[in-house]
Amino acid sequence: MMVAAKQRELAKAAEAEKARAAKEEDMHRLTRLWSNDIIPNWGKPGVASRAAKIIAKGIPSSCRGQVWSRCLENQAKGGRPSALTSETYEFLLQRAYHPPPPYMTMTQRNAKLIAHDAAGVFPELGLFGPGIEDDQGKASEPGPYYTSLLNVINAHASLAPTEPYENRAIGSLAGVLLLHMNEHDAFLALQGLLSRPMHAAFALATPQASSYLKVFDLAFSAKHPRLYKHFQQAQLKSEMFLSSWIANLYTKHLSLEVCCHIWDLYLVAGDKGDEILFIVALVMLGWLEPHLYGRLDEALGYLGQPVPLTLDYLIARLPPNSNSQNSLAAVISTSTSPMSFSLPKSVVNGLKEARAESEKSSQVNRFSF
Repeated sequence: MMVAAKQRELAKAAEAEKARAAKEEDMHRLTRLWSNDIIPNWGKPGVASRAAKIIAKGIPSSCRGQVWSRCLENQAKGGRPSALTSETYEFLLQRAYHPPPPYMTMTQRNAKLIAHDAAGVFPELGLFGPGIEDDQGKASEPGPYYTSLLNVINAHASLAPTEPYENRAIGSLAGVLLLHMNEHDAFLALQGLLSRPMHAAFALATPQASSYLKVFDLAFSAKHPRLYKHFQQAQLKSEMFLSSWIANLYTKHLSLEVCCHIWDLYLVAGDKGDEILFIVALVMLGWLEPHLYGRLDEALGYLGQPVPLTLDYLIARLPPNSNSQNSLAAVISTSTSPMSFSLPKSVVNGLKEARAESEKSSQVNRFSF
């Protein structure tokens, strides 16, 4: 009996090792494909479709920074190839740390808020925080990315030196970018992220956010009708949770591994990336649903805290090709209940209309440098 148990244990260990080796080899192949085929040929005909076919597996971490940079570069520069050069970045840093008199008061105010936000970026990693004083008043070394994080955020604030620093999601966004690229590239990519219409609408709390919320509610009511009805009765509006989820691009609500995979899908999908963000929200609501039928404050507590949703759980609930035109329709029509749900055409059209409205209202020329 003990021999049989030992044999089963050995067989199980061998199977696990085989699966690990296969996964490792698959990642090596994926890395070679991105490094040798897709990244060097970025922008050429057919490359985008090849990337879309394999993006469901995510981008290898060694390639992620290059791919994200390419996805965001044009948006960051706003069609002005020389607008955000390394020289511009140095100028913005100089103005942030040595502001001229007209900008002094606002810059100093912003700097305090930025330092506070930077201290709270992924504290569990120990990479971005300032040094901490011990009982004897001796400070420990700051995290290796702390200075770069401060630089990126301060340079961003220096783009509009007369305006208050109000987008409190910037710290975590910049932190994710710095894990995958150098300081200047992270600054440039951050501008690209903030130029995406739907994300900007939620991050800056503009009036256009209401248009996206109406579209999301159509998707929410189709995918989770019972939960949606309960939220309506409890007066729990989608903006109470969705605004934070999207403004932070899930950096404060999901693990870093899951968050980076979502960014892979979101950025490679281009204009259809908004659908990816809605899909993730629907998946999170499905995960949390058993906890959301209590009191309003209890539900908001669950919706506001980190969700231990695993990458395997997310991938299993995404459409086979998350970059496809019908991705949102696919996730809504996939349900564990006997009923199937079709996506109202108004959801897809509503996203397009809301995006167009946001683009018209975009303040792309407010920066001063």
